[in-house]
Amino acid sequence: MKQLDTNLWIADQDLKILSTNFGCRMTVIKTSEGLVVYSPIRMTESIKTAVEKLGPVTYLIAPNPFHHLFLDAWISAYPQANLIGPQALVKKRPKLQFNQFFESQTRLTLPKELSYTILVGRKDQRELILFDQSSASLLVADMIFNLKAQRWWDKILFAPLGVKNKAGTSTFFRFFYPVSAQIIAAKKDILSWPFKRIIVTHGSNIEHNARPTMEQALTWI
Repeated sequence: MKQLDTNLWIADQDLKILSTNFGCRMTVIKTSEGLVVYSPIRMTESIKTAVEKLGPVTYLIAPNPFHHLFLDAWISAYPQANLIGPQALVKKRPKLQFNQFFESQTRLTLPKELSYTILVGRKDQRELILFDQSSASLLVADMIFNLKAQRWWDKILFAPLGVKNKAGTSTFFRFFYPVSAQIIAAKKDILSWPFKRIIVTHGSNIEHNARPTMEQALTWI
């Protein structure tokens, strides 16, 4: 795990799609109520040991209907944790017992250090965006990619997504989250927060010029 700020850590793993590595990133925030784990990745002994040195895990967050693959091991290791996810995962993962769901009008119970907004898309598509006040960090799952093409095949794959060698919202995401009054309100929430860093789940984090980068990325809204 890599420490980014006093109470903020990340851990990365490979995620290959059509032989291209999109990567996946987990974020761990230490709060007054314990550890919040956003988008848990595959649990390994080294990750488990590193996390437990930081304190008790009290929140596990699946930020959208696609980021749920590794929840089982985390729930098994930390059954006391508050499990949060979109309602869509009830169908995908019927054996999981969620404590909170996020929908368009949901009021989540989260540590005081965290602010949030919810993107509401087509049918059951939802994404939870977090702002960690203590580190001035914005956490996103699939709303923003920041991928660098390493091979010719990567360029071919990234180009139609509209995210080749730049931070932005993919055409795939825009299809599932068309512009609506709720999406506009969520954009307003995001840009109202004084973030200085963007932690993305796929690609490189944005440590410099975070606000103008986000403003540019969200011009489609």
